[in-house]
Amino acid sequence: MTTVYYAVHNSSNILFDEIFDYNPILNMLDSGLVPLYPDLSKDKSKSTPNSASVFSCRAFLDFTKNTYIMKNPIDLNVRVEKQKILNYGNRNLDSLYKIRSLQVENVYNFNYSLGYLFFSEDDIDVQVTSPFMHNSNFCKNGYIFPGKFNISKWFRSVNPALQFYDNSDKNIVSEKGDPLMYIKFNTEKNVTLRKFFMCKELEDIMYATIQYKQYEPNRPLSYLYDKFEKAGLRKRTLKLIKENLI
Repeated sequence: MTTVYYAVHNSSNILFDEIFDYNPILNMLDSGLVPLYPDLSKDKSKSTPNSASVFSCRAFLDFTKNTYIMKNPIDLNVRVEKQKILNYGNRNLDSLYKIRSLQVENVYNFNYSLGYLFFSEDDIDVQVTSPFMHNSNFCKNGYIFPGKFNISKWFRSVNPALQFYDNSDKNIVSEKGDPLMYIKFNTEKNVTLRKFFMCKELEDIMYATIQYKQYEPNRPLSYLYDKFEKAGLRKRTLKLIKENLI
C-alpha cells in the first residue's frame, strides 16, 4: 500500500491573495476521484462467464489498477467561438474557463482549470488521459492532452485541458458527474488517497515549478526533478502537506 496526497486546485492565473478565498469552496466542490474498475464493472454482462469476461482479464485488471475518474463536480454550459468563451451557465465560474494559446496549428485548446494536485513519498508517475471508456459529453469535441510526471519529484496541478479536433465553434455541455479525464498512478502497490488543504507556501512552491521552465526552457523532467530536490523543495513540500492533512 502507498499513499498519494491530493488537494483540489484551480490552476487559472489568479492573484495569490485571491487563491485562499477559493480553498474552502474548492474543497466543498470535490466530489472525489472515482476508481475506474468498479465504475466500469458495475455494467458487466451477467450472462458472460467470468472466465470469458474482459473484467477478469489480467491485462485489463493491470491497466485499470490505480486508475481514477475525475468527474465534473458542477454543471458546465459554454460556447467557444475561436478565442471567445460565452458562458451560458453559472457566471460565478467564469474564471475556471480559459482559451489557451494554440497547441495545434489553427485549433484552440479549452482549459478547464479545476483540477488536482498530487504528491507522494514513493516514486510514482501520475498519468492523465481522455476518459475513452466512457461516453463523456465534455470530450465530444476533442481529447484531453495526455501527460505524465513523477509526483514524488515535482509539484504541479493536473486539470482537463481539452484539445479541439478542429477550429469550428463549439458547444461544451457537461453535467455534474460527467467523466472529464482518467488519472492513473503507475505503481504496483495499491494506492490510498489522503486529502490535504493548500496553504500559501504550497501555492508558492507549485507556482515556482510552473514558472521555472520560463527561466530554463526545454529542459527534460529529470533535470527539473534534480533542481526540485537540490533546492530542498521536495522535503519542504512533504512537510507542509503532512501539516495540512484534512
